[in-house]
Amino acid sequence: MSLLEAKNQILTQTPLATLIGEAVDLHKQAGKLVGCCPFHGENTPSFYVYHDHFHCFGCGIHGDAITFVRKKHGLGYLASLRWLADKYSINAGALERSADDLSRLKTQAQQGKILLAAQQFFAVQLQQQVSAEAGDYLKERGFPAETWAGFGFGYAPNNEAALQNHLKRLGFHREDLEQASLVTLYNERSYDFFRHRLTIPIHDSYGRLLAFGGRTLGGSSQKYKNSRYNKSAVLFAMHRARQSMAQKNRGLVVEGYFDALQLHQHGFTETVACQGTALTGEHLNQLNAATRELYLVFDGDSPGRQAALKIVTLALTFPQLRFKVVDLPTGEDPDSLIRQSAGKEMLDQLLAHAVDLISYAIRSKLAGAASTAVPHLIQEEFIPWLTSIPQPITRSFLCRQIAELSGVAEHMINQELNQQSKLRNQRGPRLPNSLAAPMPTRTQGATTALLAPPHDPLPLLLPPLVYELIGHLYFAEASELDLEIVRDFIERELQLEEVWLYFIEELLSCLASGQLPAIQDLGSWQSSQNNHVLRLMTGLRKTNAAFTCSDRKHQLKRLQLRYQQNRVRENIDFLKKQLLIPEASPESQRENTRRLLVEIALLNKKLYNIESLMQNS
Repeated sequence: MSLLEAKNQILTQTPLATLIGEAVDLHKQAGKLVGCCPFHGENTPSFYVYHDHFHCFGCGIHGDAITFVRKKHGLGYLASLRWLADKYSINAGALERSADDLSRLKTQAQQGKILLAAQQFFAVQLQQQVSAEAGDYLKERGFPAETWAGFGFGYAPNNEAALQNHLKRLGFHREDLEQASLVTLYNERSYDFFRHRLTIPIHDSYGRLLAFGGRTLGGSSQKYKNSRYNKSAVLFAMHRARQSMAQKNRGLVVEGYFDALQLHQHGFTETVACQGTALTGEHLNQLNAATRELYLVFDGDSPGRQAALKIVTLALTFPQLRFKVVDLPTGEDPDSLIRQSAGKEMLDQLLAHAVDLISYAIRSKLAGAASTAVPHLIQEEFIPWLTSIPQPITRSFLCRQIAELSGVAEHMINQELNQQSKLRNQRGPRLPNSLAAPMPTRTQGATTALLAPPHDPLPLLLPPLVYELIGHLYFAEASELDLEIVRDFIERELQLEEVWLYFIEELLSCLASGQLPAIQDLGSWQSSQNNHVLRLMTGLRKTNAAFTCSDRKHQLKRLQLRYQQNRVRENIDFLKKQLLIPEASPESQRENTRRLLVEIALLNKKLYNIESLMQNS
């Protein structure tokens, strides 16, 4: 069964009205099912459900069961198919998981059980007032007792083994608790990771419990500590905020989880937190799926303002998102501001006067320089930044803004930019990691790699590695590939737009039937109705020599290893940056450094194994 056949089967067997009726109060009106749209705020029902699709006449959202699940739960395309297949017991063979997937899911399920048991333990400790200090602290922070359960607050007792003893009695093993980052080892003894701390559950965007944050209630110099999870891929409270983001057509991004919780409590339920780390591409992918307007509400101090500046280049790669900066008063953070007597009204006013991110970034840079230093600032900081931006229209727009805000003539900035661009072209393009992945380069011999994709909007949708994969599939014969391995790699490793999933599925189906994709008429592909796919195939035919190789199966294996290598390197780089962040005390610095070094060592071992496979393949 192909992916397209699986999709059609799932849509045919999914009771759409029942599915939507679980989230929307539907009633019949003139023979049609109608309710209030779950994706935007409305009082008069304008959300209509038909037998095979839904449509909102208020906000215009339209789609089938898969679209509804993706929007409602924030799932990817394949995850949504599996979600529906599991919910309605639909046998869709194309969605069967590999042995590795099943093993990974089994491990995740076990971790989930342990974390849930820990959450229940922490919550009981808080409810039983084992520590009056925890309750007093929450009340001081503006969280009444009736909200504790809703936010999942808990308390870790001031005991070195209270949690692990409880979990062991439930049948969990110490090795599992270490893996879940709930205990730590020291001198061959295990200790609870959280002791005498308020605990806050941390979920992924699907609502699955991942980890805990812990706020000290005693004299520990390390005010906050978190159990292990990937901050670069998780936005705190995203599972809570997604629906509000869709309804309010905006999202608020703050730095810490207490900032997010306070804003949620005061009605700003569209808020998420990046938890002290910079916003990443993975974060913005999640936000891009939920809303079209983001307000950055960072602390009103220098580090808070610098946090907004760091994401400008990354923001340019998400043209669908509108970024605005909320400039809080100096010394305030969202938590302290919202708890003031007129805090909600003050934040509403600040949101109303938020400024465009790019204008804010340029103004902030210029504001920190003396007037005589402005030319030097443009030469040393703005010009290199502009040359790294590949889109000419974006560069032109930014040049004009810099000229208007700095007083330097636009033609002078353009003149210097053109000179730097010529030098850059002579050396070859060097895009920052936040802008694009390294482009494939031509190599010698039978394992010739691919040329860069055509210079049009396509690279914004199609990463170079995926372009390389599609190129090999397009010019392949079935005998050159192990189609099941390729299919498993695509479904398990790559996060692709739906249009590319369909096209790749068409390529695999064509190969499975014994046909050659490259000789088919362009119009015979169902996916060619999309202009991006049609443009891609036209470009591939012009560069067919670049895809010639003697062992395509070997080439695709190396491509898979390259992808894994890049992912591991990114994780190592992220952890190394965490090492540079100072902690509150030498003791907490040592503990944090030790944990990070252990994680880096494990990743280096994984990287070594991948690179060994690459050398031997």
